[in-house]
Amino acid sequence: MSKTDKLPRAEYLRGEIDFPEMIRADYRKAILIHLLSAIATILVTGGLFLLAFFLIK
Repeated sequence: MSKTDKLPRAEYLRGEIDFPEMIRADYRKAILIHLLSAIATILVTGGLFLLAFFLIK
């Protein structure tokens, strides 16, 4: 370990971080990403079906 390496600050070691709130925030972010991905997939698939429908018609 070199002299430039930093040790964690003491408040991190004592557990003063609000871990449940961090987990909830990450969970909400993950759900939002999944929902946006699902919506984008539905829109792209629907657009491709419409394009194919009008090209075949």
